Amino acid sequence: MSNFRGYEIEISFSKTDRNVWDILLIKGERSHFMTFNVSRTLSSVENDVYNKIDDLIEYVVGVDRTGEKKMINPQHMNEGNEGMKNLTQIADLEWKVDVAVQELREILKVYHYKSDEQHISKDVVTSLENLLGSLLKK
Repeated sequence: MSNFRGYEIEISFSKTDRNVWDILLIKGERSHFMTFNVSRTLSSVENDVYNKIDDLIEYVVGVDRTGEKKMINPQHMNEGNEGMKNLTQIADLEWKVDVAVQELREILKVYHYKSDEQHISKDVVTSLENLLGSLLKK
């Protein structure tokens, strides 16, 4: 198994036809199945798999010229523009931090603040609150 842009790639011979490769692309709960004839070169199959993954990645979080976060189709981005790549990477990192903050808040809410039972020790709660505080400082 290998990974590309967050997708796990599983390759195996077909169970019903030994003349084809079955390729399964998995990202979280999303999956996509592909089949290729074994007579194709490995590099051509690899290119098709990577292109399919690029197609499956519909949008990335980007920043427009006003500084607003927005969804940008990666096919519309200029691959040769280093500045755009950097902005996209920064926006992607900011988005991931936002998701992490939301997840930490939800964990604290469900397992500590709104729970009658102690699911998380006070030391862990304090650590999570400190982590949240450091992520929210700008």
